[in-house]
Amino acid sequence: LAGLINTTDTWSVPAAELAAELGLPGPDPAAVRLLRDKRRVREALYAQGLSRSAAVPVPAGPEGADAVLRTVGLPAVLKDSAGTSSRGVWIVHDEEALHHALAEAARQPLKGALFAESFLAGPLYSAETLSWEGTTRLLGVLSRQTSRTAVVREEVAAFPVALPDGERAAIEAWVGRVLEVAGHRGGFAHVEFILTAEGPELVEINRRIGGALVGEVLCRTLGTNVYTAMMDEALGRRPALLDAELDGQGPAYGFVLVYADRPGVLKGW
Repeated sequence: LAGLINTTDTWSVPAAELAAELGLPGPDPAAVRLLRDKRRVREALYAQGLSRSAAVPVPAGPEGADAVLRTVGLPAVLKDSAGTSSRGVWIVHDEEALHHALAEAARQPLKGALFAESFLAGPLYSAETLSWEGTTRLLGVLSRQTSRTAVVREEVAAFPVALPDGERAAIEAWVGRVLEVAGHRGGFAHVEFILTAEGPELVEINRRIGGALVGEVLCRTLGTNVYTAMMDEALGRRPALLDAELDGQGPAYGFVLVYADRPGVLKGW
């Protein structure tokens, strides 16, 4: 056994711990545990001046409302600290929505603990990055649209976003600092952010390639198989993708995520 590859948020900590136990190349398990805790990441960035919002632990249920109103205010975002795939995220604009979200959170089996942070206004993007020994390369920026309901789900995405050179360089520098503070020194990262009037603000970090069709559109647009970087990293080698010439002249892509409007069994697929 020469290497171990993990492609999910849920298994990132067990995979890092197993690689360390077997003496295989891999990330520091402590750093991966930090990345899997959205509240701790927010607190670390806030302490370093990279976020205007703090993270406030709140109990799920009606007793959490006072803590949110007193410390964060409205509008606010409630999150499961270890949630994945946009699950366990509620945007609340008024007290009625706040109480509804807290009740919903109390009914759900959260993977971590509930916390609140400030709502950020602006378009939603994600930076698709690759890092090695603390050096980060921005592979491109993905635009995203989410549902208008309080329960967040992604509905539309497109890649790449055509940014002016100066703005792209600024985002690459910003995301490099964010990942450094969060302890991410190697591998892919899918860094969701809001582009506010004051600059980019982190939404969350996922230690992987973006989900859905993001990996496929990276391959097609950049004209290379980005997944080979996973194998390089797993074998303890500097990923060739980090230094490769990428003209980015491939076609742009957009995709729509379709959700069933009711529970059921998918037939005839």
